[in-house]
Amino acid sequence: MNLHLAENGIDFVFFDGDVYLTGKRDPFTDMLPLSNKTWDIQFQPDHGTPADPANDFNIGWYFARSNTAVIEY
Repeated sequence: MNLHLAENGIDFVFFDGDVYLTGKRDPFTDMLPLSNKTWDIQFQPDHGTPADPANDFNIGWYFARSNTAVIEY
């Protein structure tokens, strides 16, 4: 479905079905705004530990632009 959206010119936000918003923290505050044209796809940080910075990459929540780079990804 994500590929279909991108191929049809639709920018989108994807999040897993187990993601829930509590109102305590806005998940978009850690991400660049849609108005910033410097990114193609960006993942929400997962707030990993300094000992394991690779844990700071959350594939369960991301913004994607409809462009060639995202479609190829």
